[in-house]
Amino acid sequence: MTSENNGMPPVNEPDTPTGVPPAGTPPVETPPMGDAPTEKVPTGPAPTGPMPTGPTSSGPASNGPAPMGSYPGGTSGPGAAPMGPPPTVYGGPGAVPPNTPNPAPPQQKSALALAGLIIGAVALALCWIPVVNVFAIILALVGLALAIVGIVVTVKGKRAGKVLAIVGASLSAAALIASIVVDVLVVSTASKVVTDLESADTSDVIDGLKQLDDEVKGDDKSSGHKFNGEGQLAKAYVNITKAETGYKDYDDKPVIIVTYEWKNTSDDDMVFSTAVTAKAFQNGTELSTAVLGDKKPEGYDAMASLKELKPGATSTVMEAYELDDTTSDVVVECESWLSWNNHDTVEQVFSIK
Repeated sequence: MTSENNGMPPVNEPDTPTGVPPAGTPPVETPPMGDAPTEKVPTGPAPTGPMPTGPTSSGPASNGPAPMGSYPGGTSGPGAAPMGPPPTVYGGPGAVPPNTPNPAPPQQKSALALAGLIIGAVALALCWIPVVNVFAIILALVGLALAIVGIVVTVKGKRAGKVLAIVGASLSAAALIASIVVDVLVVSTASKVVTDLESADTSDVIDGLKQLDDEVKGDDKSSGHKFNGEGQLAKAYVNITKAETGYKDYDDKPVIIVTYEWKNTSDDDMVFSTAVTAKAFQNGTELSTAVLGDKKPEGYDAMASLKELKPGATSTVMEAYELDDTTSDVVVECESWLSWNNHDTVEQVFSIK
């Protein structure tokens, strides 16, 4: 029987090398390890011809486990898939994008902006207090300067806190304006009060006190004695000596000047205005005291009624009264001031025709 080799002795054909797929087999893809990309292993037709049966140049054949770095099944070479842990790939868990810079640390708040805010708030709290707000003006200027510098620094990006700087500048500016307004109002009010006091006639105060005395007494003079021209009152002896016309006040109105000579008969220091209540009447109406113009009688002293006298001392006082007309008689009347047990009066009538 003829063999398939046409009578030739059988030839031992080597088997297909372990791990090499037969010809025509599609490429085998290495299963992915972790997130490593798949890589195709190049394959080709199975080698033909006799294969060495002995040891090869790469070492003795082995059916044991494939060495590290070789293709599973015994194939090694440039196309073999490396063994070991897969590399970390962008996008995987815990991965850091390549060439990514470290995050910048957060910017610090501007100390100038914070200082301007605090100082501006303190200045705004103090600006409403007169006198103290002078210090508030200084604080407001300092706070405004610091806040403006803080705004410049934060705009350039060197520090954070732009909002703090703007708020601080606003508070400082408000405190500065409010302090100036308060000071102007205080100065204006004080100036007006001083002007009113300078222009006020002291006789107005005296007249008010005399009016109070009349209300306390109830104008009840029925129990008192009326002296003609001169007499003793509760704390002073008064003599109505004369009356002069021909003078005018600052409003160019005619006045009459009455001269009183008085003596302090009390045991205490006294002034004429608190010892005696002196009044002048014309046609039954009390005349107002007046402030003389440039023309004054010799020896006239507008403050004489406010000068103190020691017990037993004497003095002369001249009082000016604004006339209602230049023809009617003037009745001058003196009585004790704030005396509830003495209603004596001294009276004198002057004709000015």
